[in-house]
Amino acid sequence: MVSPDLLKCRPRLEGNIFSMNRALAERLRQKRSGLPIRDAAMQVAHVKGLPPVPKVRGGPPSLVWFHHLQELMLKPDVDIELPGTLIVPAKKGWKGSAVLYIDDRGRWTELHTSGMLAQMTGFINEKTNGPAVLTVDVRGWGDTTPAYVPYEIAGWGDRHRWMSYVSAAMGDHVLAMRIRDGLSALAWLRSRGEVDAGKIVVGGRGMGGVVALHVAAIDGKVAGVFSADGLASFELLATSPHYAWSHEDFLPDVLRHYDLPELTAGLNMPTLLVNPRGADGRSLDDKAAKSLYRPAAKRGEAFQLHSKVQGSRARGLQIDFVRRLAG
Repeated sequence: MVSPDLLKCRPRLEGNIFSMNRALAERLRQKRSGLPIRDAAMQVAHVKGLPPVPKVRGGPPSLVWFHHLQELMLKPDVDIELPGTLIVPAKKGWKGSAVLYIDDRGRWTELHTSGMLAQMTGFINEKTNGPAVLTVDVRGWGDTTPAYVPYEIAGWGDRHRWMSYVSAAMGDHVLAMRIRDGLSALAWLRSRGEVDAGKIVVGGRGMGGVVALHVAAIDGKVAGVFSADGLASFELLATSPHYAWSHEDFLPDVLRHYDLPELTAGLNMPTLLVNPRGADGRSLDDKAAKSLYRPAAKRGEAFQLHSKVQGSRARGLQIDFVRRLAG
């Protein structure tokens, strides 16, 4: 039998899983794969090609003030349905720009009580000319958030941890699925006859902003992309001993190819970042944000970065960005 001394295991005290992971993340910063950003993002999100237009079911549009509002169910994959809300100006023969918006708090968060999206589209303005808005709950967010289970009573029994671990173990992480959901929603929005396909802006809030940045990088044809309150860097998650983000917000293998500042630097369309956040969930200060996103700043006026802005100022930056691109 094994001796009692060997059973004591005697783990090495100079390192642990966290310290090894941190060291790996720091090494990978110096040795990326070298793949072009679009190709790398496609590989990380398991995208083999731009998705076809998904099937959609929904009721007839309702006239609400000066817009048609329609609740939808998009089907990007077998046995997967995503709730979506579409808002289009009710003007006869209207055709114009559109926004695809992804919010990790749920699609209605920036719609109700004159939220940012309602202001952006001019919801109660009779003379509005758009843009149209499609906001979608990608899998696991909003109306598709998993139900609570009894094991969550334990401190370690978070359903989001379970979803992250199991999807990673299956080789297709839930965040990669969300990126593909965003691409499917974009394909459907682009197919709409009343939407000018050349004037679609993609945006998001929180990790929805990270999804939006990946959708823009992979698609390459959107008019612009914006993100508010999103994760600033995957490396910050990997190297911080404490973090405020969900287990679902780690993206396997991403640092082998790029981090979010490099992804943003590689985009070919106008980009707006508002309040990028560190591992602790707080908005980075201006100096830290500018240092982190120095590669993207080389894009000049095509890249805008704003830190520590709140309330109406933060909303106004996003609304102005969209309206300037929407025409």
